[in-house]
Amino acid sequence: MKKILIMCGSYIPAKKSGGPLTSTLNVVNALCNEYDFYIIAYDHDFGEKQRFLGIKEGWNKVGNASVYYAKDSELEFNRNGFNKIINDVMPSTIWVSGIFWPSYILPIWKITKEHHIRFIISPRGELCEGALSTKRYKKIPYIIITRLLGVYKSNVLFHSTSIEETKCIQKYLNVTPDRIINVKNIPSINQINRSDYEKKKNELKIVFISRIQEKKNLLFAIEVVNQLKCNVIFDIYGPIENKIYWEKCLEEIKKSPNNIQIEYKNELSPIDVSETFSKYHCFFFPTKSENYGHVIPEALFAGCPVILSAETTPWDSIDGKAGYIAKLYNHSKFVNILNKIADLDEEGFRKLSIRCQNFVKDNVNIKEEIEGHKKLFDYDF
Repeated sequence: MKKILIMCGSYIPAKKSGGPLTSTLNVVNALCNEYDFYIIAYDHDFGEKQRFLGIKEGWNKVGNASVYYAKDSELEFNRNGFNKIINDVMPSTIWVSGIFWPSYILPIWKITKEHHIRFIISPRGELCEGALSTKRYKKIPYIIITRLLGVYKSNVLFHSTSIEETKCIQKYLNVTPDRIINVKNIPSINQINRSDYEKKKNELKIVFISRIQEKKNLLFAIEVVNQLKCNVIFDIYGPIENKIYWEKCLEEIKKSPNNIQIEYKNELSPIDVSETFSKYHCFFFPTKSENYGHVIPEALFAGCPVILSAETTPWDSIDGKAGYIAKLYNHSKFVNILNKIADLDEEGFRKLSIRCQNFVKDNVNIKEEIEGHKKLFDYDF
């Protein structure tokens, strides 16, 4: 079988890396009978220092992949270190998750050119406008330098998950269309047989599950929820990536009126996400940018309606079917949407919840996405 070497930063048992980890894990599980997967990841979770328990030096068998857990800076700008790993594995393809990894992309780029190894980069939405606006002063110079070096020419193939991302890859990296493969991520399929549709009029249980950082826009979500007049429970799950941003969120939570209860519930293990969604009336996620947004189909599979910012995810088609969308920062529109769900009784909510599960089953084509990844790994250019 062909061997695929993946550089993804984080891999299980990590819990704090969100969508990119889920994307990698789902590909490995879906295609493990057709490819041998080898993964390079950090030996600790995001924002942590403690090494994962139970891992050993060298390769570890983890689920359906072999994983090399590297120490901080072990492989940064370390061409010899990567050469050793690549000579050990002898992959047909090296796949890097993320674009802003100069300490890894530059040495891998040179090695793949020398050994004629297929090199795939998945930007994971980092070039989309909403994501690029954060720390733009650092990202644009990096893009310019790597373009001047010729990093994105010749043997590099790009994986895009949406039309918007394809346009951004072409715009910022000057990549020709023949070197961009548009393939949606493989979602997590864990449909819950939801039985709890309990819902009274004028009450709402809202959930937010994502990393806590500026791009995910939790602060805006809190500001909107604080304007509601109905009885609200708003629970927040996710790793705190940006402590300064979280402090701003806490300040807004302090302003909550008596009818609003907002509570931070810590981070979730990936295996608990679907079950958690099934306990709420809606998932409020006014994100600034998602190239896919794994939590969105996870919520829908669990029968949890989704409220999204418009034109920031590939899921605008849910509007009025399995949830609602509104333009980013339109407080009044989001308030109206939440009030509409709050006004539902148990029977009304049950019908909406079932529509969510039907919608995602009709709009997620797992076979097509699996075949797309096979095309990505086998593409000749």
